This record gives sequence, C-alpha cells and structure tokens, in this order.
Amino acid sequence: MTYSCESLVTAQPHTLQVPEHAQNQALRLITGAVKPTPTDAMLFTTGNKPIEELIKVKAVLLHEKLLRITGDQYWKTHENKPRNLKTQNGFIQKVTEIKTKLQIKSKPQPSQHRTS
Repeated sequence: MTYSCESLVTAQPHTLQVPEHAQNQALRLITGAVKPTPTDAMLFTTGNKPIEELIKVKAVLLHEKLLRITGDQYWKTHENKPRNLKTQNGFIQKVTEIKTKLQIKSKPQPSQHRTS
C-alpha cells in the first residue's frame, strides 16, 4: 500500500483520506474490529503506523538515498528555492521541513564498498 508513496508527502490532506480509508478497512479486516473501534487502537494492536507517518518516513529515506548516489551531483548541489505555488510545497521543501521539525541532520558521506 505504501509502494512508491513518497510523492504523496506533498499532497493536500484531503488526498490522503483515500489511503487512510483503505488502511482502516484493512485494519478492521485483520483485527476483526467493528466499525466504532478507534483507528489508534487498531494501529496499536497490529503494530502499524498511520499512513501519513509512513509516507513522511519513506519520503525522508528517499531524499537521503538521492543525496548518496555516487557520481551524481544534482542532489548534492540542488538549491532549495521556494516554488511559485502558493498552496503546496515541492518534494525537497517538504522533506526539508520534516527534517527540521524532527531535528534530523544529515551530511551525506560517499558509500564505502566492502571488499571481501
């Protein structure tokens, strides 16, 4: 359900209602819970996280992977410029906002290949 969902990090909140609804139905099916059961209780029981949180985590991971691509300077030298859209941030802006909020500091290091 979260395969390639990283781009949803920039989506409007009402857009996330569809995957949240699907997650809630799946949780009800898995737990056998009835309709009035709180979603948080089902998430706790199954050990899952809310879909919005999963999307944010996957977006930050994708950004970190892009920063570490060897031989590609685009992401390392990319300037974080504001976009012209008034209501929506771009992927880089949103991920930077999430990293700032969660106090994630990353300094990409070149990958070290192990030789056996």
